Amino acid sequence: MTHSEAIHTLGLLAAKLEIEMRFQEREAVEYAIGQLSMAKKDDPNALAQLILDSAKQASELYAKGLI
Repeated sequence: MTHSEAIHTLGLLAAKLEIEMRFQEREAVEYAIGQLSMAKKDDPNALAQLILDSAKQASELYAKGLI
């Protein structure tokens, strides 16, 4: 699992916890996402990869009609 896949999976988990009204757990997951994101921002190449991965994920969601 790549770094961006881990962030994406945690994002899905945060959304699921939001739906289940488990706000403390969701906040913990969002904190972990923030920590993972900060670690990648220090490296310009990693940031570019993160942007590319996010664009791919958005494209996939758009193709499925989810956004």
